[in-house]
Amino acid sequence: MKYKLDIEETQYESLKRALSQQNWKDGNEYNAGKDSFIKREEAKAIEWYKQQKS
Repeated sequence: MKYKLDIEETQYESLKRALSQQNWKDGNEYNAGKDSFIKREEAKAIEWYKQQKS
């Protein structure tokens, strides 16, 4: 699981770097750019948690 986590951290870092290069009106737009990634990873974490409990 650690290797998979490292890949996801790297993907998140790359996304944040790309987003930081854009001009945003405010932090909400920057956060919106990360939203789909975060929701996808959260869904994976919830599924993992459910599997651990069963």
